[in-house]
Amino acid sequence: MKNTICPTIDYSVIPNWTDDSLLPYAFEGSNETTSKYTSPYMCNMHMFYSRFCYTEDRLQLIEGFLKYRKYLFENVYTILPEVQGIQWIGGSFCEDSESSRKSPPHDIDVLTSLMYPGVLSEDQREALHLSINTFEKKQFFKETLKIDSYYNLFDSSTAFFENTMKTTAFWVGLWSHTRSPGKRKGFIQLSMDPLDDKDLFRRL
Repeated sequence: MKNTICPTIDYSVIPNWTDDSLLPYAFEGSNETTSKYTSPYMCNMHMFYSRFCYTEDRLQLIEGFLKYRKYLFENVYTILPEVQGIQWIGGSFCEDSESSRKSPPHDIDVLTSLMYPGVLSEDQREALHLSINTFEKKQFFKETLKIDSYYNLFDSSTAFFENTMKTTAFWVGLWSHTRSPGKRKGFIQLSMDPLDDKDLFRRL
């Protein structure tokens, strides 16, 4: 899986919680029509760790997340050597649930989006599905690693643009609001870099 770090991203800031214990959808006082000031907030694993892993419960969850990413690096890359990926992280892990719900987050919600530069064959799609997206695999990730996992797969087929726009709109709409009541919130976009993960594994 190719490194998707963008050198122009400022990894130094993720906004503080709102009064509702959520990540704000945009930086306070910013122009929300400018994407650089709005969710998803782009960071690498080191920044993600520094921002969200401040309790023992959260540290346990991040260990499962690192194992999940290791599994993706090892298995997805074997099937699709040229694939690129990013991850969106949402749910209670990106909220101050300790304050709002009086309990730590119980899992990490992860959407992995993969982009293949060519046109995928049916065999490749099926192999990827069997590797990471069967009911049994998702249950394993959920029960063993505490990862609520989802994924998108795009290639350069003729339907790429339409599918990308529709799928992105769906996930932004789903993850940028709480279920009840419907309050706007932000979420995180993570780069996928095995070296970052190895460094964190050594620290935990």
